[in-house]
Amino acid sequence: MTGFQEALTGTPIYAWCILAYLLWRGIKGLRTRTVYLPQLFIIPIAFMLLKFQRIFSADAKAFWLALCLGALAGLLLHAWAKIKILPKAHWVEVPGHPGTLILLLAFFGFQYYLGYLKSRNPTLYLQYAFLEPIASGLLSGYFIGRGLRSTYACYKAWPRKEARDNGERGNG
Repeated sequence: MTGFQEALTGTPIYAWCILAYLLWRGIKGLRTRTVYLPQLFIIPIAFMLLKFQRIFSADAKAFWLALCLGALAGLLLHAWAKIKILPKAHWVEVPGHPGTLILLLAFFGFQYYLGYLKSRNPTLYLQYAFLEPIASGLLSGYFIGRGLRSTYACYKAWPRKEARDNGERGNG
């Protein structure tokens, strides 16, 4: 059996479940969709919970710095996004984009490879282990930045929308 076949057959079932969930979320992100604002923070919170021990470890500084840089990148990269504010409070329509799918699959592949190295060649793994909190921080931060961008757009438009809605009711 080749190393690749061993890696695939030796992969725990939970890893395939995570991959299936990430594929599902990424494919959903390809289409324009209506989203409740707190839902935009599910992915970064999930990644932070998965890496909970890293948040408070010796690598914490790298993680938090990467998180901040990722959040800035998420804000800047989604500044162009045309976010439609819906009449229901805290609901937005976000445009579809392949970036979510690409990032989630790249992150899964990276984590999968690190897990493989850890089980097959721990010495080599230790040479690359410092990248794990950085990658986790960047990805979590990116999705936090994207969520903050949508939240900002919603709250920026909300007072005007509320005043317009109240004005329409007063005229009717």
